Amino acid sequence: MAPRRESLKHGKQSALKATKSHRAKQQSVTKAVYGSYEIQPSYLSLYPSESFHSFSIERLFVCPHCYKYTEDENAYFQHWKSFCNFKESAPGCIVYDSSEYMVHEIDGEDEPVGSLLHLASSQNLTHSLQLFCQNLSLFAKLFIDNKSICYDVTTFVYYLVVSNPTNERESEVMGFFSKEKLSWDNNNLACILVFPPWQGRGLGQFLIGVSYEVAKRDGRLGGPERPLSESGKRSYEAYWAGAIARYILEREDQESTSVNDMSRATFITPEDIFNTTVRMGLLGRQNKNTFILSKVAVHDWMNRTRANITSPCAAEAFEFSDASASSSEQMEEDEGDENASNEENEDDSEI
Repeated sequence: MAPRRESLKHGKQSALKATKSHRAKQQSVTKAVYGSYEIQPSYLSLYPSESFHSFSIERLFVCPHCYKYTEDENAYFQHWKSFCNFKESAPGCIVYDSSEYMVHEIDGEDEPVGSLLHLASSQNLTHSLQLFCQNLSLFAKLFIDNKSICYDVTTFVYYLVVSNPTNERESEVMGFFSKEKLSWDNNNLACILVFPPWQGRGLGQFLIGVSYEVAKRDGRLGGPERPLSESGKRSYEAYWAGAIARYILEREDQESTSVNDMSRATFITPEDIFNTTVRMGLLGRQNKNTFILSKVAVHDWMNRTRANITSPCAAEAFEFSDASASSSEQMEEDEGDENASNEENEDDSEI
């Protein structure tokens, strides 16, 4: 008898119970089958132990559309090819659409755009998307050592990078990042991962770029959650350096600017901007509060490092709603008024 579609695991309540009571044990997954890819995980999993026959899983089959999982190969292929609700399109609102990639924004608690899912009710839709984010996080844990939040997804927003379909291949989710809805440190990114089959293609820089564009939309001046891993630190330093170089080269000669000006334009924190310009070797001190920075110094840095400063994102490809844009503009105006009132008390180093 053909296996039923429900045989793929999505046991939210049992998983939450195990996590809350600290009884969840980590399974060893030898191979993860993700669509047509077979991937070797880097770390132990946090999948609920009651979902499997043992703590050593030879092959874990993960749907590349909804991230439900199973050890049953037949059930997996039937679900992936025929039954998955997200087969035709990834969930969420499209906030970026270019010839290469799309970015889908998903609220871990609620998602108003659901017509593509054809589910019976909005309650089922919300439930399904919470499970989607939980299962996405569980899959990500196979490749991220410090990933700990897999079930309490309601306080996060997720951004999927999805390839546009071609004649040869269907669209594929290649990676994601998440951010907290409310961050006391103003973090614009909590977790980022490019799945192994698509690493080395610049998608990490792309996702970082998207996170800063989302921060601009939301009026959230901040950076990634720290501490950063070594690879994360290298990725962010490269992104910050490219953004700073573009900003300087696009300005008129002899035009003065400040760290705060650069921060407002890029939404990179003043501290990250200053530290990055020092690391790039761009600053020459003129007096106590004034530094000299020239386009020549930027070109010298580019020649030394062979850096590519092309923006990883196409500005025209973002599709933020008018409401979101208005909210961001209002926040920036409010911040501008506050900065103006405190201007005399601030020491804004000029460049």
